[in-house]
Amino acid sequence: MPCKIVWHREAILDQKRLFDYLKSVNPAAAQKAAELIRQGPQSLQAWPNRCRG
Repeated sequence: MPCKIVWHREAILDQKRLFDYLKSVNPAAAQKAAELIRQGPQSLQAWPNRCRG
């Protein structure tokens, strides 16, 4: 059963803040980091129970 991924407002704001900081230091790193952060939760669809305690 596929899981629904919900991005909380705080997580979105943290990602934006990180991107803005990294962009001022290294634009390529900022782009790569943003891409990895967006892709990370997608693995939950393959392994939805991996983080349950």
